[in-house]
Amino acid sequence: MTLSVLRIRVVSALILASALAVVAGACSNDTPPAKAAAAEGCTVNSDCASPLVCAFSRCHTACITTRDCEPGQRCMASDRPFHVCQLASERVCSYNSDCPTGQVCAVDGQCRDMCATVRDCVAEQVCTSGTCADPMELNADGGLTPAPVEAGVDSGGPPCVYNSECPDPLICRASTCALECLGDRDCKPGEQCEGHRCALAGSSFDAGIEVLCHYNSDCPVSQVCVAGACTLECLVTRDCPAGFDCVSNHCLGSALDASVGSDSGVGTDASAGGCAIQSCLAQSKNCGLVEDGCGSTLNCGSCPSGSTCGGAGIANVCGAGTCNPQTCASLGKDCGVLSDGCSFLLSCGSCQAPATCGGTGTANVCGCTVNAAQVCAGKDCGDVLNSCGSTTHCGDCQLPNTCGVNAPNVCGCTKLTCATGQCGQLPDGCGGTLDCGGCATGTCGGAGTANMCGVGTCAAKDCKTQGKDCGIISDGCSQTLDCGACSAPETCGGTGTPNVCGCKKNVCAPGGCGTPDDGCGGQLACPVCTLPQTCGGAGTPNMCGCIPTTCQAAGKDCGVIADGCGGLIPCGSCGSGQFCGANGVQNKCGTSGTPPSCKSGAPGAGFSCGNNNTDCCASPLIPGGTFNRSDDPTYPATVTDFRLDKYEVTVGRFRAFVSAGAATQQNPPAAWSGGEPHNPVSGWDPQWNSGLTANAAAFSANLVACGGNFTASATANESMPMNCVTWYEALAFCGWDGGWLATEAEWNFAASGGSEQRYFPWSVPSTSQTYDSTYANYYGSLTPAYLPVGSDSPNGDGKWGQADLIGNVMEFMLDTFATPYALVSCVDCAYLGPGALKVIRGGGKLSWYNIGIWTSATRTDSYNATGTRRVEYGFRCARSP
Repeated sequence: MTLSVLRIRVVSALILASALAVVAGACSNDTPPAKAAAAEGCTVNSDCASPLVCAFSRCHTACITTRDCEPGQRCMASDRPFHVCQLASERVCSYNSDCPTGQVCAVDGQCRDMCATVRDCVAEQVCTSGTCADPMELNADGGLTPAPVEAGVDSGGPPCVYNSECPDPLICRASTCALECLGDRDCKPGEQCEGHRCALAGSSFDAGIEVLCHYNSDCPVSQVCVAGACTLECLVTRDCPAGFDCVSNHCLGSALDASVGSDSGVGTDASAGGCAIQSCLAQSKNCGLVEDGCGSTLNCGSCPSGSTCGGAGIANVCGAGTCNPQTCASLGKDCGVLSDGCSFLLSCGSCQAPATCGGTGTANVCGCTVNAAQVCAGKDCGDVLNSCGSTTHCGDCQLPNTCGVNAPNVCGCTKLTCATGQCGQLPDGCGGTLDCGGCATGTCGGAGTANMCGVGTCAAKDCKTQGKDCGIISDGCSQTLDCGACSAPETCGGTGTPNVCGCKKNVCAPGGCGTPDDGCGGQLACPVCTLPQTCGGAGTPNMCGCIPTTCQAAGKDCGVIADGCGGLIPCGSCGSGQFCGANGVQNKCGTSGTPPSCKSGAPGAGFSCGNNNTDCCASPLIPGGTFNRSDDPTYPATVTDFRLDKYEVTVGRFRAFVSAGAATQQNPPAAWSGGEPHNPVSGWDPQWNSGLTANAAAFSANLVACGGNFTASATANESMPMNCVTWYEALAFCGWDGGWLATEAEWNFAASGGSEQRYFPWSVPSTSQTYDSTYANYYGSLTPAYLPVGSDSPNGDGKWGQADLIGNVMEFMLDTFATPYALVSCVDCAYLGPGALKVIRGGGKLSWYNIGIWTSATRTDSYNATGTRRVEYGFRCARSP
């Protein structure tokens, strides 16, 4: 039952109770009833000793916040239109049915108000995990501390792990045998409690596998994610609900039978109403609550012992240290939902109309943007009320016009009329002349007042004497003077002084830029636009703006590209038999032809690799599957079909890259190119461009200076593994060559033989630890520091034919290094968290550095920062199937 429906029913019950109380009062005798104390039974408020009130048929203290209650009590909503202090007997719970109406048994074993947002809670309380709590009740992670034993498991039942270890009708709850339910309220909506077990109303029990999931952390504790749905683990069928069988240690029924083993949406983003849900993995998050991008939240799980969600300073990522949650106020936000910097989401409220959240372009800040052109349409002066509740200034009138004379906010002028006693000609106030006639006696202006009859003479004054240089003025007696017109751009009264030429300069408009005319013959110096906006970029001169490109305009049809205005555009995926960048054109679908690095057919870049002179660009298909990363069941991962290059990238292949002038400041990689398809923002970030070498000549010189296998011109080294590259250059090469830098999960899957979990890539059986120099080139094998790629092939090849997965150079992975693994369970994952150290796999041969031989499970971090060159480091690329 939703909160809104529940509250409607409560209000209806109150109305009915009030009516019954009136009837009961009419039939009662006049004997005053005894007043009940707190916690004693009641029907109406008058049954309780003042100032107690009646709620849940018990007498309570009324409250507004928890501060109104005794120490140890909490203010809660009631079944009446007021809040009350929770009684001790109403606090501890085992099941929802132990709690008063409208409350649920929370994770800490206490009855609490349900909530969707903080607006559902009593004042000063917060909403956490669907229940209300006072801030002082929250633990360091911003949540409620779970009860040591699940509420309700105090039945004296034996300890357990599975339902089959409990006598009927008990099930295993929090490691203790207990009843599943006491009443219907203890079951999910649509279920009812039958024989202390939850079953669908009117039908047999259903496991309730309705929760869409991608990872185990998306499911409630004790459930796992199978084929895109949450289900229970089991040992035998009796551990499962009625109608479900225990298959491969999971409870499966008709809801899952058809999908297990197929795609079934596992690891893909579900869509709701056309909105692509952003999974925890896609956001590189592995703990706490995050937004899914479609108006809901995802639970990304909890951190292992020794780490804290947000502990390393990255919200919703496990790390060592503590995390201090921020508030809306400390973040300077006042609307919407955002991360608290640790593991929870903050609800910062909503905006009052006409303001909207982010209305001025600042996320999570209330504001309202005014369109001045629309507000001032048909207006040319004064302040006009706008849709944001403020006023917009629509300009000033040039004298002699004034604002609003004939119509609101419109410039105009009202002509003067002759007053009693006036005479002669005088300005009419609108640039013309008013004739008030002569004097019956005396002289016009004779008494010293212009245009007024009086005794005496009048000395006329010219324009210059009066300090005027434009328009019609009085001569101080009975005539008018025409002081002339102003030369453009000056106007008469332009600076606010009547009959004086002047010009009022314009000012820079909001968002204005460049050097527009100031309206007075000069130019304004307006601010410089913030990139990627440019001056006039949206088509309006002297205004900052940017017109985003489109995939069609850019000639792209796959992957993700920059829109040129600071955003990204998804251009889709390629059809069957094609993959993105196949022909060396970034973000363009093509067939899996020869990669650019091998088009020349030169040594090390043609059919000259391995012991049998095979294709240096061969990239065998690896069928997807599930395995344990580093052979550790704690960290399962699933990968879909992909190709992984047979050989480490050779000097010859990399020479083609350098010769093409790629990955230099003169020719940087396309924005976001070379990304792993399931992680579209894993490609080239344009902000890395500044770290590239200036040109191809400088690039080649830097590689030679490192002292690795690359030489200034082609030599016998062309089939050697390329080393002395930075991680950035490895990433850029794979994108240029039509693929991507292999992820750690992809590489580890290939080296482990998938689910075979091979000790070495060549291990048959998988547990075999046999090795010597015929399998791999490693420290102590009495061979040169490096050998041409594939020198130990096929003896040392992996299950799908990849050579040198162990031995020769160590290989850069796409992932940022984190230990333990940042993502506990994942599908097509790449951990893209911040950090200069990247994962290294496949330890090799160095005569001066004791690496020894690594196994398929061995992993470490790159010893130096991402942009450093080292002779130990090489790489290989992955590609679409």
